[in-house]
Amino acid sequence: MALPSAGGIQDTFCLRIDLVNGWLFTIDESHVRDEETRNRVIAYKRECYGVLFKHFYGRSSEDRRKMFEPIGEPDLDEPIQTWRSLVTEARQTHSIQAAREL
Repeated sequence: MALPSAGGIQDTFCLRIDLVNGWLFTIDESHVRDEETRNRVIAYKRECYGVLFKHFYGRSSEDRRKMFEPIGEPDLDEPIQTWRSLVTEARQTHSIQAAREL
């Protein structure tokens, strides 16, 4: 991507917003000089570990099995636009899995 600047057009790289949290997780805290910032990086990583563990292992085996069950048909009495809105909102707010469950 090229961006204008005082020195002319500059090439730059951008990180998509959905990738920022994963990128932050790669920060090597031993290279962070400021102690307060280093402690915040460590706390962030610990929270990430907990969230990832809970997501992948915090469910019962029955819950994990249900994740892969076929999804039933929508109630045809409700307008399809309502269903589309709910699925879109679930995907954007929660996850693709939440959208699939709808």
